[in-house]
Amino acid sequence: MIIGIYGYIGSGKTTASQYLVEKYQFQYINADLIAKECMQNPVVINYLRKKYNNVVNENNQINKEILRDIIFNNQLDNHDLNAVVWPLVENQTLQLLKQYHDSNVIIEAITLNAFKIKFDYKIFITAPKKVLYTRVSARDGKSKNQTKNIIKIQKQLFGKNPHKITIHTTNEKEILYNKLDKVMTKILKES
Repeated sequence: MIIGIYGYIGSGKTTASQYLVEKYQFQYINADLIAKECMQNPVVINYLRKKYNNVVNENNQINKEILRDIIFNNQLDNHDLNAVVWPLVENQTLQLLKQYHDSNVIIEAITLNAFKIKFDYKIFITAPKKVLYTRVSARDGKSKNQTKNIIKIQKQLFGKNPHKITIHTTNEKEILYNKLDKVMTKILKES
């Protein structure tokens, strides 16, 4: 079984994924971490160098602050970069899935729409905007305005498809865990 966990920045995707991995013995693939690794791929470096003259230095190091400003303030630039990076992420994710072929797997990502992988279930994790702003500010040092821009672009990534399974989080982990247990009880009965 492959379950996708996705949602907005700061919504609790990693907390939810880690809980499911530990309690239900799933293998875990963090596509967002894979994406960070793929940013060092020569294909991505060359793309960034050609498109933006000040993002990659002579040592092939990416200036993350400049890149963040570009992709979180321009939806088209974000889309174009995703078109280069996400096929690489999907390829690495597929390689990991081959290793876990007899196991249940959780794939965590900001969005699952970029994948051609067949998910058995997709769980959308969300929280009130005020909670998202607080979490992202505390974790990443982003301002409310920066977080708003990130959420706006992420909303585009989710598309207009309704989320079949949605979990609304708060600051209480136990509430999240209870909601996940209810969803997993239903999923395991259906499987």
